[in-house]
Amino acid sequence: IVILGGTGAVSGAVQTAAAAYTTGSVTRLGGADRYATAVAVSAATYSPGVSVAYLASGTGFADALAGAPAAGMQGGPVLLVTPTSIPAVVVAELTRLHPARIVILGGTGAVSGAVQTAADGRTAL
Repeated sequence: IVILGGTGAVSGAVQTAAAAYTTGSVTRLGGADRYATAVAVSAATYSPGVSVAYLASGTGFADALAGAPAAGMQGGPVLLVTPTSIPAVVVAELTRLHPARIVILGGTGAVSGAVQTAADGRTAL
């Protein structure tokens, strides 16, 4: 069992209780915030040179949730951004991944054109 998020998102008690449901281990992938947690999941799952990385707003879950199946099928992560910027931890992960393309999930009300412009500049890292 893999728990996604720090203890503020999923308590230690839940982690302990989850052990009853597996013959293996219970591990946690988390970070200082939701942006760092998404990066931790990506770093634990994907190697550099992915074909695609998806960016979705970290202030709501709908676009990330809707895009997750496509990301999984395409073999790329869903990383979170703010509506107006790409957090430094996400920039570092995009640099590590060096994706062939980046797909923005959601309209400009969720992820601004400025974020798209910044992401466009990172596709050729």
